[in-house]
Amino acid sequence: VRKRLREKSIPFTFAGWKLWFDDMRINTLHRTRLNELYNVLDLSLVSSRSEAGPHAILEAAAAKCPQLSSRVGIAEDVLLPSQIYDYDDVDTAVAKIEDDILTGNLKANCPENYATVLSRHTAESCAKSYQEVYSMALAIGEEK
Repeated sequence: VRKRLREKSIPFTFAGWKLWFDDMRINTLHRTRLNELYNVLDLSLVSSRSEAGPHAILEAAAAKCPQLSSRVGIAEDVLLPSQIYDYDDVDTAVAKIEDDILTGNLKANCPENYATVLSRHTAESCAKSYQEVYSMALAIGEEK
């Protein structure tokens, strides 16, 4: 990604060690540092085509950071429809970013995103659901 950004002369800041190999294990920042970085962002942008989580959506919401995401992972579970775009619809993403620069509407969604994380995506909020799932699984095992 950094190579392509340089090729396109797109300014960026990289918070990590610049290595020539896959740096995932070395350049994974501590959650405290991530929180600090989310708190200085004007906008967190997830532009993935596919993603398991992604954690960035939960992390940015927990830090009350404005965000925009492609329709990926848990985006639709945490973010409002106005914060989501189809990954191949760059024009819509750009329009939403431009609108946010003028209106700050993505920042206005932060309290609701934060509340969603607290109510649906913490260990405490998920505990009852996990207990129910494991209880059903154990009951099925006992029937055999």
